[in-house]
Amino acid sequence: MKEMAQSKLPLYLKVARQIEGQIRKGALRVGDRVPSIRGLKRQQGVSVSTVLQAYFWLENQGWIEPRPQSGFYVRTPFAQLVPEPDLREGDGGIPGGHLQGTLAKDPGERRLVPRTGIEPVTPAFSVLCSTD
Repeated sequence: MKEMAQSKLPLYLKVARQIEGQIRKGALRVGDRVPSIRGLKRQQGVSVSTVLQAYFWLENQGWIEPRPQSGFYVRTPFAQLVPEPDLREGDGGIPGGHLQGTLAKDPGERRLVPRTGIEPVTPAFSVLCSTD
């Protein structure tokens, strides 16, 4: 029954599912390069556009990622990625657009500090803002 359902799948999905199966079984691991487009074309006996569709489907599913001038690589599954911090204004985060400086409390000290009160990390920040 599974074979009948498999035969009704579009060709690009059959190719994509084979690569997905290799990833699930561990034959292809995170960071491994998947076969080149032309290499998989020859191996599977399909067109370049079929392989591209398969790779785009795998990319959209989170299995692989493209790297310019290099090819496609197995990526870390979405479930294992560390979520990005929520940096909305007012939650204590330091979003890149909100690092507006204010003068330090001590009038003799004329360096800028972020509005959050966290000291600047790079010494260049203090050097560029000094009045000496």
